[in-house]
Amino acid sequence: MVSPVNGPPADPSGPFEGPEKLLELWFRPSQPSPSHSLRSVDRSTWQTILDTVSCTILSALTHAPQQQGEGGPPCDAYLLSESSMFVFDHKLILKTCGTTTLLLGLEHILHLAHHVLALGVVPALNGELGLQAGSSTDARQGAQLVERVFYSRKSFMFPDRQKGPHKDWMLEVALLDDFFDDGAAYTVGKMNGDHWLLYMAGQDGGSSCAHALTTPAPLAAIQTCSASSSSSTPHNDTEDQTLEILMTHLDSSATQAFYFPPQQDLGPASGKQANGSVGHASEGSSGDNDDSDRGHALGAQTSASIGLASLFSSSSSASSSSHSSGQQHQLDAFAFEPCGYSANALIAPSAAGDAVKHTAGYWTVHVTPEPECSYASFETNVRFLAGSSADEKKQLEQTPHNLTSLIRRVVEIFQPGKMSITLFLSASDPSPAIEHTGSSPSPPSSSSSSSSPQSTSEAGTNAMALDALVLNSYRRTDRILYEFEGYDLTFVTFEHVGLGARKVHKQAGLAVAA
Repeated sequence: MVSPVNGPPADPSGPFEGPEKLLELWFRPSQPSPSHSLRSVDRSTWQTILDTVSCTILSALTHAPQQQGEGGPPCDAYLLSESSMFVFDHKLILKTCGTTTLLLGLEHILHLAHHVLALGVVPALNGELGLQAGSSTDARQGAQLVERVFYSRKSFMFPDRQKGPHKDWMLEVALLDDFFDDGAAYTVGKMNGDHWLLYMAGQDGGSSCAHALTTPAPLAAIQTCSASSSSSTPHNDTEDQTLEILMTHLDSSATQAFYFPPQQDLGPASGKQANGSVGHASEGSSGDNDDSDRGHALGAQTSASIGLASLFSSSSSASSSSHSSGQQHQLDAFAFEPCGYSANALIAPSAAGDAVKHTAGYWTVHVTPEPECSYASFETNVRFLAGSSADEKKQLEQTPHNLTSLIRRVVEIFQPGKMSITLFLSASDPSPAIEHTGSSPSPPSSSSSSSSPQSTSEAGTNAMALDALVLNSYRRTDRILYEFEGYDLTFVTFEHVGLGARKVHKQAGLAVAA
């Protein structure tokens, strides 16, 4: 095992690290039994593991379709004190911000997975003693059950404040390599600017052209490498797509919504439901108090006021999220006082009569509004489907109906000065080309994208949409297209054309306040 390098504890009064660490583990399907499912693990056991990560469960949502294949896979969405966790039968997504030590929980997660997925038994983990009793051998057997692992994060704003292996990217990579064979680590983007770090491993190993993105490329330069003779896709035989929008330098007019004075009025609708379109979140034992109730009430109120509560609703009516199948969108949001916001949502699939067609899935949002470290993230695996109707123009003006309109809506809510957008999707028709284009205020030309075969799949359409994305008042500063084993990545960065003036304005405001 890697010996983590621990520094002095971070000053709690210092700036908060908004960019999250994101771990995604896909396990091989086991016996079709409720006991052989990660969702069989109770909340107290998850909390014991999360104690090693230094975060707490605030509340949870549960989605369990009545029929197999109806409304997406079963999922439990946990809202944490530092971000989120999504638990599926054979998949885990853990996302934590601040100075949490996410990777220090990996051994315990793998130990748990071995017992649950291979043996059908949830082991007893009673605090630190229970965790120490966990066998490293069991963890390594759990690692053998992993079909794919993804670990990623944006470059930290305040790397010196991180703890354990998270103080250095190569320490993180070494810890992951200790459990997974043939892992591959990548730096995507500018080393001296906004960049994104990715580690991936699985039954097929890393990309066959691992060197490509670390080689500097001039404007519109194209690098190519041979595609592997075989490519695997996720075991569920459906397109896997994850969109992340990582935003910094938020405009003060947008961040005002995420400050909560002690006596802020909760308004007439003070429950967890926002405009009647969300389900209930169950709270943990630590959340059964007035502070937690107030945090959830303010979170629901904020979700409705900024438009997140109706993000995938094709109507503004309260019943818009109720579908013919009886399913509803579920939203669990929490407002941190005096500032900060987190939310998870489980999205039901669109119904036959809906103007906007989309799959089931989740989205999650986390906001740090302070001007010296402002940050917001949006992540979703919901995919828009062909056939969204434009008949109800008024609805579609306010409701995202494709990938481009979703990104524009999120940007409109948070008004970032800078942002990185990643689209990670399973490759049904992989292309052998890798393209890296530097700063450009205009969309890529048709000639630059014609160097590779164009997929007619929905995933290919989304990748091309992001590749050609244009946002009003923003200029694109980087664009990278990359092919991995079974997955394609599109990475783009944007900067607001008025960012310089916005910085001056913020500095002037801070000087006056001081």
